[in-house]
Amino acid sequence: GNDASVDYLITPLIDLRESADFVLTFDHFFTMQFGEEAYVEYSLDGGTTWDILQSMSAVSAWTTETVDLSAFSGPGGNSAIWFAFHYDDKGEWAAGWAVDNVSITNGPAVVVGYYVYLDGAFVTYTDVDTRTYAYRDLTYGQTYTAGVAAVYACGISDPVEYTWTSGYLYPPRNLGDEYIYGTNEIPLMWNPPMTVSGPIITRPDVVIENQPVKGTRNHSLGAAPQSLNPNDGENSAIYTGIPRFGENIAWISSVTSNTLYTMDMATYSTTTVGASAPDPSSGDFLNDDETTLYVSANWGVALYSVDVATGAGIFIANFTGQPSGWAINGMACDRTTNTMYVATTDGSLTQSQIGTLDVETGVITLVGSPNNLAPGLIDIAVDGDGQMYGWCLVNDNSYLIDQADGTFTTLGSLGYDANYGQGGNWNPDDGMIYLTAYNNSAGQAQLRILDPVSGGTAFASTLPASQMTAFGVPYLGGVNPGGGVPDGLLAFRLYQDGVEIAEVPYEGQGVDEWVTYVINPIDPGDYCYDVSALYDLTVFGFPGEIGESAWEGSDCVHVVWGFPLPFFEGWEQGTFDFNTWTTSSSNWSINPVV
Repeated sequence: GNDASVDYLITPLIDLRESADFVLTFDHFFTMQFGEEAYVEYSLDGGTTWDILQSMSAVSAWTTETVDLSAFSGPGGNSAIWFAFHYDDKGEWAAGWAVDNVSITNGPAVVVGYYVYLDGAFVTYTDVDTRTYAYRDLTYGQTYTAGVAAVYACGISDPVEYTWTSGYLYPPRNLGDEYIYGTNEIPLMWNPPMTVSGPIITRPDVVIENQPVKGTRNHSLGAAPQSLNPNDGENSAIYTGIPRFGENIAWISSVTSNTLYTMDMATYSTTTVGASAPDPSSGDFLNDDETTLYVSANWGVALYSVDVATGAGIFIANFTGQPSGWAINGMACDRTTNTMYVATTDGSLTQSQIGTLDVETGVITLVGSPNNLAPGLIDIAVDGDGQMYGWCLVNDNSYLIDQADGTFTTLGSLGYDANYGQGGNWNPDDGMIYLTAYNNSAGQAQLRILDPVSGGTAFASTLPASQMTAFGVPYLGGVNPGGGVPDGLLAFRLYQDGVEIAEVPYEGQGVDEWVTYVINPIDPGDYCYDVSALYDLTVFGFPGEIGESAWEGSDCVHVVWGFPLPFFEGWEQGTFDFNTWTTSSSNWSINPVV
């Protein structure tokens, strides 16, 4: 066979002393389909020896990379240095590494995006063209510090910061009307304010692992050998730096003993519920149903419903709709649409695909085409914005997945050696994606948290059984994860053409219920309406004060009504005043010559 372990593309000799800020830029395409490795390396001895400068992760399309060469640059830098692109097929099938448009230049590095922070904690990543961000769910009267750092291929800048005191109060929503042409009243309606789930805030002390992984070549979607499981029965939340937001409960299944557990997500402690569905590979809840966990059982062959009160599994149907020999390894509900998605992989771990699932029949409707970018897709999760994530145990990478066409985009390395059946899902209570991972190198089941920016994971805890898979958190609340009526809401202030006309009490309506107010009578004409929310600021630490939100609107109405013309006036009183007429009007005039 062909040994492609030492394939090198080498630059000419380069002198980097002219400037202190040289960078190496190149375009590349590298799928890492068969577990190959790729590196940017350098040599100071004409190629006799090489050292690694940067390890490359898989990409699903041509991608521009920038490598910082400042360590070798400047007056005290290297006068003779060579750079190389090193591809290693690891003795397996070779898909190759395509490299083009190589350049070494000096000058400022190219900005590829921005990190956004709040009070020193990471909030989100934006692309290079997005330079605005709206923080959500801030507290009235609290002082915050915003920060933004530029992201380069070679590193991250220091953040610039701005401190302010929040005066934000949630406004009403969806102001509208049901005016009927020809009537003299305007029924107005709006929804109460609604809180929204803020972005995931990852504290700086959380250790994200996203280094390239040299994992095993013998991958399996099923049970891990018992010899690799030293920690049965243990549960130790040894990493406490990860933020946890409340006493929410998750359900998690063990394939070692086919047992259902509950997990307190505030402490990571678990409680045994009872015997459950056989060999569960993944599972999740539908919206507004906290009693039934749907599970892919018998290692991805059959659909079961699980009673979370007892753990009892009830067979629904064998899965149909996926190719023969493929197994359902992932299951996740999109909370924005209440659609159950599945991930399916072929038995030889060369292709994966997503689809939607009918939980009453087990019928799968595939989305898009099979792909080999994630040949061993082991599970999926969908966050509160409807973004799907997936992770693969063949190349140990995480992915963004488009539910519309089933395409995959590489996010980054998981940072651990994934193998054998494992699961995970999105937690609507704290907004994090948890992996019930099986770390092959550690030989144990671990609870990990996915970093949605780098694609890496942070270790949170060991798990109580040697291998745990189906993981789900119930969600009650329709299509608005995290949304509720804010505390302190008192009333609504209604404006007509900028002038207050009414104060409408809040009477306990829910976020999806209507608050109504009828204006009657109203003269013909054009009017615009706005509405604000009034709050008792005691809940924010300002007793006795009332605060007003921003306006919702405007809703503009064209009012048209009147008596039909022509009509007869008998002139019994001999005066216009009797019928409250005027002798001049914008809508009619009196002709004295009749």
